[in-house]
Amino acid sequence: MGLPDAELADPTSISGSLRCSICTDVYWDPVFCGGTPCQHIFCRDCIEKALERRLRCPLCGLEMQPEQLMPSLIVQNLLDELMVRCKHLALGCIWQGCLQDRCEHERGCLVLANHAFLEENQQLRAENQRLKAENQKLREVNLENQQDLSKISTQLRQLQVPDNRVNIFCKNFSGRTYVFQVSLNEKVAELKQCISKKFDLEPELFKVMYRLRPLPENSVLKAQGLQSESEVSVCITSQMKTLAQLSPAKDKRP
Repeated sequence: MGLPDAELADPTSISGSLRCSICTDVYWDPVFCGGTPCQHIFCRDCIEKALERRLRCPLCGLEMQPEQLMPSLIVQNLLDELMVRCKHLALGCIWQGCLQDRCEHERGCLVLANHAFLEENQQLRAENQRLKAENQKLREVNLENQQDLSKISTQLRQLQVPDNRVNIFCKNFSGRTYVFQVSLNEKVAELKQCISKKFDLEPELFKVMYRLRPLPENSVLKAQGLQSESEVSVCITSQMKTLAQLSPAKDKRP
């Protein structure tokens, strides 16, 4: 393949001696066979393909070998002076100049750079649209998940076991009975705090009694046998010590 007429500034002004007899285009990388007297010139690509079929000159029929091909420097010098167009004429580049200067122009061709920029911009726009679509799908999935979580939360609230709260009775020192609403799953210490606030009594000064025995503060009410409408009492700590001291003496009586 040679230099096509579309890339020439004026194809009609080109001499036939600068055209390849195989492809009829202007020579591209012109070569000749240095081992034969014919000296016929062809495009390198054209003659190499021809020699793959038959090792003879396509014009005169003399024997030719691929390794005998040599560059035609004189013809190449003539070609370098030809007026050509930019390869990117179809993109809108109007540059014209000598063939030998075209490579340098194409390395910095603004039309080609702008075309590459537009293509990249178009690809980015397409990618942006794709990401927007995926983002919209994720939002829809997220909304569905939130709705599902809301439904599950509602169902859990409906299935939640009500707090096992009961009434516990306790008399103060004047004999007045108070009602404390507590959960049997609470600890004795929590009931003690409620009694302390109601009776205006420091927690460390008394013990909560049930059936004449003090309740361990870290124990759970239900584990101590309390149930709905159970009655507890308050015993001052100093009185418990006095009772403990008197208990052995009572046991020694005959």
